[in-house]
Amino acid sequence: MVYVDIDVSLPDTNGSDTNGSDQTLGRRVSRNRKLRKRRVSLLDRLLLLFSTSRRVDKLWIVTEVSGKSGLVLSRVIDALCLIKTHDPHRFNRILRDLDRIWELVVPGADARYNVALRTCECNRRFVLDDASSPELIAATIVHEATHARLWHCGIGYEEAVRARVEKVCIRRELAFAAKLPCGQAVRARAEQKLALPTNFVATRRPRVGTSVIGSRLCVILVPWRG
Repeated sequence: MVYVDIDVSLPDTNGSDTNGSDQTLGRRVSRNRKLRKRRVSLLDRLLLLFSTSRRVDKLWIVTEVSGKSGLVLSRVIDALCLIKTHDPHRFNRILRDLDRIWELVVPGADARYNVALRTCECNRRFVLDDASSPELIAATIVHEATHARLWHCGIGYEEAVRARVEKVCIRRELAFAAKLPCGQAVRARAEQKLALPTNFVATRRPRVGTSVIGSRLCVILVPWRG
């Protein structure tokens, strides 16, 4: 089954389509084996243990315990309800591809996909921002869930394919925006990202990957101050 609508496999550097396909397949098999061996860090386990959560269908929505926990959870749940109402097929895919959505401090990004946890990590500052509508939060979840789906297909986030992977995810945002009754802001944001130079995306620090100790310390040492 084909899950993406453009080819984002690594290019054939040997001039042979067969060799290139074999190399790409080998990379995907190797990556899948590594993913199965990855373990959740002790720090992540502790942070999740002392968090508060709600469940939407089969998806856990998690955030740190604070005076704004209820607001954070409700805003994410509203975003998921938008996806479920206007794009139920995509919502079902999200349930298959993600185990949870975790609202925490994500330095330098609105969200990212955590491979080891099968988790969409949303920056709680982005979620609580007055400018972040339910539609924009929902589109962000769609974007990161697309990263999850690509990872499950063996397509990672190496620099050689990073720009193309991002374009796939942004186009999923556009497809989602077309199904929303008020999708103008989502479409405008996605089109703005697509207009960025390719080398800008390709040279960015990877947003997809396993937990980083520094970002986890931000959760502990830099609490949300409203």
